[in-house]
Amino acid sequence: MADALCEKFLPGELLLGFFSRVPTLTDRRLRDFQFLCQPISYLYPLWGRLRSPEELAVTVANRLANLIWRLERSGYDQTCEAARWYLTNLTDIDIVPAGEAIVKPLVERLWRAVHAHETRVGYECDTGRFARLVGPTHVERDSVLFGPPFLSESDKSWLSTIRGTPRGDLIFYISTNCWHCVYSI
Repeated sequence: MADALCEKFLPGELLLGFFSRVPTLTDRRLRDFQFLCQPISYLYPLWGRLRSPEELAVTVANRLANLIWRLERSGYDQTCEAARWYLTNLTDIDIVPAGEAIVKPLVERLWRAVHAHETRVGYECDTGRFARLVGPTHVERDSVLFGPPFLSESDKSWLSTIRGTPRGDLIFYISTNCWHCVYSI
């Protein structure tokens, strides 16, 4: 069993639970769509602030993959609105050249999914509702584009108490329509 796992990844790239290291942009797993769709906490188990441009690119790739997965499978307007907002605002973020090879195909696939959804429903999804939830400042926008997950496992119990607040509504919207907002410690 261990030999089979070792053959799948480059040397030193096994996920070791709590002590796994952040995947680098040369990590072959980042070309695997299913790997990218897992919760971000599996990629960053010791989450803190982004420490490198590579981590930013991995986070963006993870969020794009989750939006693609949800939009291609569920086709909800809320996911399409968030995806269109994410793609529009992503143009302001500098992705390192090594990350472009991972992020660019995901951006193209998400645009195709957005256009397919809009063609299917017959109208362009409006990003206004999601933009209002995110907020007007660059800090708020950047936290959604490439920031850490909003909650830890221990915070999930009080998620219902913050519903109705701007931050609580944003966390709920993202968790149900975009990607996982919870990380585990």
